[in-house]
Amino acid sequence: MASMKGKAANLAQAAAFALAIAMTSPASAELLSDMGMARLTTPDQFTAARYRAPRRFARQPQSAGHVAEEPESGGATGEALAACEKGIGKSENFSLPGTKGEIQLDRCYRGREQLVCSLAALSLQAKALVQDFAKIIEANYPDVANVDAICTMAPENLSVHMEKASTFATRFRELREEYDRRLACVAKVEQSLQQVSLADMPRSDEILKSMNDTLQGDIKDVATTRQRLLDLAERMDASQKAMAVIQKIHRTMCFAPAPEQSTSAAAPEKAETPQSLAPAPQQFTPMKK
Repeated sequence: MASMKGKAANLAQAAAFALAIAMTSPASAELLSDMGMARLTTPDQFTAARYRAPRRFARQPQSAGHVAEEPESGGATGEALAACEKGIGKSENFSLPGTKGEIQLDRCYRGREQLVCSLAALSLQAKALVQDFAKIIEANYPDVANVDAICTMAPENLSVHMEKASTFATRFRELREEYDRRLACVAKVEQSLQQVSLADMPRSDEILKSMNDTLQGDIKDVATTRQRLLDLAERMDASQKAMAVIQKIHRTMCFAPAPEQSTSAAAPEKAETPQSLAPAPQQFTPMKK
């Protein structure tokens, strides 16, 4: 029995060796072509094809068109208003009794607490906008009248003001849009209050008048602040146009800093070098014959 097992093992090894030799010959490729395996001409290739490692696909970077869009934060104004949205349900609706049923207020109205909070946040943003660009307004660029005044301006300061002024338009537009949105919302609420009927309240007229007066009191400063922002935008526009012209005139008519200033400033440092550190000159002594 042991001899039979040994013979079987020898036959198996011989068959495997013969198959490996046959697969390395051109004739074997022709024999295997009918089975679609002609491309496997070596034992290594056959083994690699049979025991192929799992394919790993590299993650390709997404193109700009396929990047998931994220909601815009709205800049500094949006961040300031986000604090007023905490704890307020977006799906909450407000209604008041009317002669023919409930009067639904416009969904823009999120309650008086949210309205007052957002108006206070916008007021702080308006003050910050005025302060951030105060130096540009105080420079009075549109009032420059001669070349001497232009040449006394530092080009670095002019460039800084021009770069800073380029950010004004976006901040101003966001702030104005938020103010206009709340003014329009209050107008819709006041229009709805005209259809409200408080029949169960003996002094309904006084209550409705008080509600209107309260809303008007909440937005009484909005018109003034909005007009102040419009005036600031007009002055900033004039300043930006003036700075662009002044920069061109400065490059055309003003002198550049003299390079001798840097060398003259360094001259005293060389003069301060102690002379004792310098090697003493050697005297020539003639040799006696």
